[in-house]
Amino acid sequence: MDQSTRDGHIELRYGAGALTVLPPPGAEVAVARPAPWPDPRPAEEVVATALAAPISSPLLRELVRPRQRVVIVVSDHTRQTGAAVVLPRLLRELEHGGVAATDVCVLIAVGTHRSPTPAEIAALLGPELAGRLEVAVHDCSDEANLVPIGRTSFGTEVLVNRLAAEADHVVLTGGILPHYFAGMGGGRKSVLPGIAAWRSIEQNHLRALDPRPGHGANPEVAAGKLDGNPVSQDMEEAAELLRPSFLLNTALDQHGHICAAWAGHPREAFRRGAAEVLARSIVDLRWQADVVLASAGGQPRDDSYFQAHKALEHASYAVKPGGTAILVAACAEGVGPESFARWLALGGSATIEPKLRAHFELFGRTALASWTKAERLWVLLVSDLSAEQTAALGMAKAASAQEALAMALDRTGATPRLCILPESEKSLPRLATES
Repeated sequence: MDQSTRDGHIELRYGAGALTVLPPPGAEVAVARPAPWPDPRPAEEVVATALAAPISSPLLRELVRPRQRVVIVVSDHTRQTGAAVVLPRLLRELEHGGVAATDVCVLIAVGTHRSPTPAEIAALLGPELAGRLEVAVHDCSDEANLVPIGRTSFGTEVLVNRLAAEADHVVLTGGILPHYFAGMGGGRKSVLPGIAAWRSIEQNHLRALDPRPGHGANPEVAAGKLDGNPVSQDMEEAAELLRPSFLLNTALDQHGHICAAWAGHPREAFRRGAAEVLARSIVDLRWQADVVLASAGGQPRDDSYFQAHKALEHASYAVKPGGTAILVAACAEGVGPESFARWLALGGSATIEPKLRAHFELFGRTALASWTKAERLWVLLVSDLSAEQTAALGMAKAASAQEALAMALDRTGATPRLCILPESEKSLPRLATES
């Protein structure tokens, strides 16, 4: 049982703030969070320690030479990675190797997301670095600036941003946390989908569907799974085609503080970090809940429903079939990209899946996953979306977390089993009897 506030209320992050909820008397309650990292240290020290002892790699300063061109790939505004702390340390390492800041380009890996605004870039990198460094924003549809670098064994044609393809060195940065179909975020995801072409991303994400029509998602594609996951393995091969020189990945707590970092060989350092993050992300439950109450984690994880859906996916692992899932996510930017909304509007998995197989699109895969959960569970959404927008997701709107809990308990009965996930995107619920 996790700690709550002194009066018994549980805090759930929501947008830039937080909501609180009081579990009902008589309910059997489990509050599950990822295991904390031991002995918190200053973020700068965590990053410096990782850079000083790279995994399966020389020091970054030993890999580079003066006047070489270095591209540092940085996750966009929808991810918390601590880039404003990471970048100064990387620049210092490069300077020790004779690479001037004028020979460095920061490439923002937006994948298929919208481009960040200048204010978002300044917040992401820190205003001083954003104004001093060369910064480029990837565009997955800009064919003139996409370069083919090969094809994976899965058949994915890999095209990446020209700046990265033509650089002397590519350094990958990002955050590691569970991802509902890539297995884990971080590492190779900086390349595909981060700086890849739209069609490369679509070919990769198509592998998230079961090869058998009518069976929905591929059962080998799951949060926390890397080996045997064709989406992740395809991403890994794509990254190896680019041959990045170095990686620095981080893990952050719920306050956005860097609590762990891994540096070194792009595959080996990521794999080490992914294993450690996964071990802390798994939360063991004695039972499947009647009701699960989950927060997406506040900004930027709940900027849109498209982003917050990852938290709902993880929450669904904690609740029994036919149970109730409550998602707390502000969704200040609405449902998400227009094409995602169009797929959602088709109105159910039976309609979406055949259309998706006939003409695969990135956002259709997430729409299918969303509707599959809405059909299997009763989903209550606490958000800024209207009742009409919420109903179009196959969900019911609640005005507050406390109201949603009351609605769920009216349906469930007097003595429910309730699981609360304050950091759902970072949590992977699992029955304690599972291996």
